[in-house]
Amino acid sequence: MGLLVAIGVYGSGAWTFREAGINAILDKWEADTRRGDAQTMCDSFTPDMTFSTHATVNGRTIDREGDRALMCADVQKLLPALAKVVTDVQVTRDHLKVTRHGLHWWTAEVSYTEHRDRTLQNALHLKTSSEDHLVLVKSFDGVRIKRLEADERLDR
Repeated sequence: MGLLVAIGVYGSGAWTFREAGINAILDKWEADTRRGDAQTMCDSFTPDMTFSTHATVNGRTIDREGDRALMCADVQKLLPALAKVVTDVQVTRDHLKVTRHGLHWWTAEVSYTEHRDRTLQNALHLKTSSEDHLVLVKSFDGVRIKRLEADERLDR
């Protein structure tokens, strides 16, 4: 019986953490972000979630590090405001890589390059690129973000 459970858990993780599954998860989180749904995004973080972000804008760098509480506070301020001023977002991802470790069937490390073109209310475009790295954890109630690292820059 234990072997069947182990095979089921591993197989479920293999299905969830395939490229199409990861893109579906990222697309869902993107849709939640566009709607300004901060609570749903906060619910997607594990209780021990940590993050590190680095952004370069007009020669200035902005670095943030913290835990789930700080990320949720940022998200709850930022997402509703962005939902009001951003009229459209086009997102593409390149170089998606998923790494799973045999002893941790329920986790995956995911890295990718994301290109984002936001159209603002005044018809201006804000184009960015980022190198993102996530540690995802699969639980009985879905996939959660345990670690987020992002290095974002403004495209010209």
